[in-house]
Amino acid sequence: MAANVIPTQMSGRAWRTIAEQQLVKGPGRDIFVAQRSTVPASAQNGTAVGSYAGFAVMSYSPGGAEVQLLIKSGSGGYRSTAVSLKWDGGDWKVQPKPDGALYAPMQTVSGSDGFMLWRT
Repeated sequence: MAANVIPTQMSGRAWRTIAEQQLVKGPGRDIFVAQRSTVPASAQNGTAVGSYAGFAVMSYSPGGAEVQLLIKSGSGGYRSTAVSLKWDGGDWKVQPKPDGALYAPMQTVSGSDGFMLWRT
């Protein structure tokens, strides 16, 4: 849930509070906040480019996890990205990349095989 919910909340007006509470402290978070701060308030509710369709846990340990997210585009195709998580302060938090990115680059995938699908 954290891999899905936390990054999604970064497009809303409360992004700074979410970043402080749900991103792992460190240089990656600092860079994310600095970059996100340059987005004008009028653009803070982003336009969706697809919908979450499912997920796959790529790796897990009690201290961290890598979760691949499946995204279905409006045209019916699929893309995926990965989110790194860390167990921190009694909760799962997103571990930003060193460049401040919350996700790995998007990749096109041929379908939903290998993913646990969200039911709608």
